[in-house]
Amino acid sequence: MKSKKKIGLIVFSTLLFAIAITGYLTFGNAYENYLLTREVNKLTELDLTKDRYDTEYVTTGQFKIVEKAIKDYLQEYATNVQNINSLISDDKFTSLLSYQNLSTDSSFANSILFVNDTMNEFNLEMDKLVKLASQDNIRNNIAKFKLDDYYVDMYYKLMFDDNMQRIFNISTNNLESYRENINNKFKACNEIFFFLNVNTDKYAFEDGELHFYSDSMMNQYNSYIKKIKA
Repeated sequence: MKSKKKIGLIVFSTLLFAIAITGYLTFGNAYENYLLTREVNKLTELDLTKDRYDTEYVTTGQFKIVEKAIKDYLQEYATNVQNINSLISDDKFTSLLSYQNLSTDSSFANSILFVNDTMNEFNLEMDKLVKLASQDNIRNNIAKFKLDDYYVDMYYKLMFDDNMQRIFNISTNNLESYRENINNKFKACNEIFFFLNVNTDKYAFEDGELHFYSDSMMNQYNSYIKKIKA
């Protein structure tokens, strides 16, 4: 009889232990899920144009892998956005049509070279950005980690959440439209340099200003300026 009681106690203790472990794991997963969700929500409030997304990790285990995948992806995306902003807001680029530059760059060779180099770099960065903004690329980002479906689904849920998608709200079509607009500005700059270079006898730099000898030449010049301002 005592033996049966012992066996009963052992079975009961084992059952309690199993329940305790299951409860601990369930609670642990729920807490890690909470931490990850809260952290990702914080990321959606950051500014792509100036903030960093590779912040300190708050989760552990496979949750940490999901967190790292999200943060690394967002950081790469933000880096591209910031690189593009730096290119088109660079002082040298914004001063290309200044009196100082136009009056000192003989034949505008340096200006044209700079525009072409900047345009090529811009398009390389845009290629990366378009790829990163695609939903297929976002999905493929987690595949390389070979995680259980539970964690893959969690990644999808977080990355395709409405708040997160606002970060990627520039669709591929909009990105291509933006690319075309900026490239048109680059091309208009070069058109101005070519225009001035072949018409050196039809304008002069006087009193800190560019003066054309005819309205038709001035109108042509202003048409290029409108393309840049568009």
